[in-house]
Amino acid sequence: SILPVAIGPSVAKEGEKVEFKVFMAAYDSHNQPAVKFTEGNEGSIDISEGIAIVKVVPKSGINTYKGTVSIMNKSGEIETKNWEWKINALPK
Repeated sequence: SILPVAIGPSVAKEGEKVEFKVFMAAYDSHNQPAVKFTEGNEGSIDISEGIAIVKVVPKSGINTYKGTVSIMNKSGEIETKNWEWKINALPK
């Protein structure tokens, strides 16, 4: 399947110029990826139809979440890539 993806800043100030990326991603809903956190990250990861939903509860300030995503390619080999996402959580 093909999915449109938009990624960019998670926080911005009013009137501030913001850039973000939009692209298409292909995924195999029958060949589920393995998505994991690296050590020190907390949260849950649910995988359905080839897409991982990562759920976290950030603390005040900048939170960096890291991990890996792996999937078997057409040759039967496991390909693994690192991922990272930052969230700036404003204090209550």
